Amino acid sequence: RISTLTPRERKYFMTMWPKSGVLYITSKPGIAKSAIARTIADKMGFRYMDIRLSMVDETDVGLYPSINEIEVDGKMVKCLDFVVPRWAVEANKQPTIIHFEELNRASQQVRNAALQILLERQIGTEFNFNENVLMMSSGNLGDEDGTDVEEFDSALNNRLIHISHSLSLDEWLGDFAEENMHRMIVSFMKAHPEYMYKTSENTKAYATPRSWHMLSELIMANFGPEASPREFLPLL
Repeated sequence: RISTLTPRERKYFMTMWPKSGVLYITSKPGIAKSAIARTIADKMGFRYMDIRLSMVDETDVGLYPSINEIEVDGKMVKCLDFVVPRWAVEANKQPTIIHFEELNRASQQVRNAALQILLERQIGTEFNFNENVLMMSSGNLGDEDGTDVEEFDSALNNRLIHISHSLSLDEWLGDFAEENMHRMIVSFMKAHPEYMYKTSENTKAYATPRSWHMLSELIMANFGPEASPREFLPLL
């Protein structure tokens, strides 16, 4: 199925496939980092799991303590290990891509727990991820895009495979928008490509592929896929 991938998708998939190092893509918010990961999974027949690290705590990524007893020299000894999250067990049941989002916006404890999974492919000492589980991570840029992020030290940076993620208008239209978004938005973007990603100092909202998709879903849910601007523009 790899022939179905675009050059960028193929690059990301082939980076994940060896399971050596961690694919880490960064970009401004809303540039379809999640969308391209999900598309790769769909095309390759993998299940897609999206874990947004800035919105979970360390127990969600395998740091919930558990006390077990093991036999040592004929005696039962209590040992501390960690409870395996359900999502990890489910990932091992079928080919899966696990995407750890916002790695550089997570708390220290969450990031450490996620990194053990990403780097060691295990949780605690007993649970290991299968060979059919691929992993990737992503993050934001920090000052460049107005997000609050943590800087990684040199040792961690050396374990990450850093790729600056971008998205051209042609890629967005051909790989996603033309099949999944309202035709009027697609037509507008073809006529005004400068509005694909456009910030403004006067408002907290700004145009990104993600926000255009949100607008498309609003229009289609309320007015239908064939709605004309005359129907929805007066109400937006």
